Amino acid sequence: MKLILLITFLFCFEWGRSQSIDTSSLRATSDSVDWISIKTDSGIIHAAIAIPAGKGPFPAIIILHGTHGFAREYVHLAQEFAKNGIVGIAACWFAGRKGGGQKFITPIDFNDAPPLVDAPGEDRFRIARVTIDSLVRKVSALLYVKKNQIALFGHSRGGGASLVYVLTHPHKVQVIILNST
Repeated sequence: MKLILLITFLFCFEWGRSQSIDTSSLRATSDSVDWISIKTDSGIIHAAIAIPAGKGPFPAIIILHGTHGFAREYVHLAQEFAKNGIVGIAACWFAGRKGGGQKFITPIDFNDAPPLVDAPGEDRFRIARVTIDSLVRKVSALLYVKKNQIALFGHSRGGGASLVYVLTHPHKVQVIILNST
């Protein structure tokens, strides 16, 4: 229950900025996050990883954004998870952004991320599954992540993609959290 309240609070409190930021400023923050890049067949996933203090391994939550795009608020959410003993991974799982939600975020752009495929049909789901599977495999291999304790947190399109992933890749993640899906 505490985690649900934390998530709700963070989304209500943090979502309110709309200026673009330079990602190098995030990388330069000494106590914040580490960044990883994962090459896929359709682009490079960039992810901010916030690791809890103390001795691991720890459970992990992979955060997947919606069509409004990757944003600083997701990095902050990963940091809040880490403060509560969970490895938080905020992933830019596709490039670009669209929709009304853009006014509530501080965008972080990675032009080499996999494309936002918005056409109807199987291709958008195939790319999403491959992208998420690459991310889950990388996170599962991290020494400070507890095996078999990985969650997907998907907002909007990220939630739909998380659900499709769990249905097509049983047992790869143990928890799915859907927000505005």
